[in-house]
Amino acid sequence: MKLKILAVIPARAGSKGVPRKNTKMLGGRPLLGWSIIEAKKSKLIDRLILSTEDEEIAEVGKSFGVDVPFIRPKELAGDKTHTPEILIHALNEIEKIDRIVYDIIVLLQPTVPFRKTEHIDKAILQFISEKFDSLITVKKQDYPPWWMFKLEDKKLSTVFKYGNDVNVFNMERQEFPDIYKPNGSVYVTKTVLLRENNQLVNQKSCGYLIVEDEFQVNIDTPLDFDVAESIAKRMS
Repeated sequence: MKLKILAVIPARAGSKGVPRKNTKMLGGRPLLGWSIIEAKKSKLIDRLILSTEDEEIAEVGKSFGVDVPFIRPKELAGDKTHTPEILIHALNEIEKIDRIVYDIIVLLQPTVPFRKTEHIDKAILQFISEKFDSLITVKKQDYPPWWMFKLEDKKLSTVFKYGNDVNVFNMERQEFPDIYKPNGSVYVTKTVLLRENNQLVNQKSCGYLIVEDEFQVNIDTPLDFDVAESIAKRMS
């Protein structure tokens, strides 16, 4: 039996770092448009929807051909609203509309504009074939976390110990093991996990897909947007 796959692009109006960034022009199109264009080309997604509380964002989404089957309640569009809440609401609403039970939900954040269709489909295929509860895209972390410190009693205090009292100041970057962090591009999870545990990621059963550096930009600040503009120009 074929698994039913829902993809959700959440976009709210109340961004603080870059005001109304989801409709801000990037490389000749609204930021939101980049994610919609690539998601619509997926061969695996059964249903693609935009979740927003904002009518302008909804209209921009529709202009790129994405379905906006409901307007998200404003109480689910605040700074402290957690992503699982948004996805559970979207899942509940669309299942009532479609009269379909979805098995897998894919989160595509519009603030990561340069993901490609191949990243989306590869993440979904890997998630299914390796039988994880969830899967996320990651990037290699250039700066070792063992070189990060807290400020305590007017001195530096290590956050993470490396080995048995090893002096990390005497180590070269290449001596540390490779470390990866989420890049925010693609999240894939079982809908049952999302609903039952209010979780997007199960840390005990989470796969990964490594994505190349040029697709890593996650826009939170004006500087991030400037970097994205440079990449968009290079890609055009």
